[in-house]
Amino acid sequence: MTTSNTGTLEEIREVNLSYLLLAQRLLQEDRVSAMYQLGLSEQVAQC
Repeated sequence: MTTSNTGTLEEIREVNLSYLLLAQRLLQEDRVSAMYQLGLSEQVAQC
């Protein structure tokens, strides 16, 4: 893998982690609202 690909992959990992942490926090604060805002089904929100 080239250096630019490695950097891009690392940036994607950072964004994914940030999104997952945000989603987790929103679900803990207000599950119904978070499910709507994030477009999650009940099944996905339980994971």
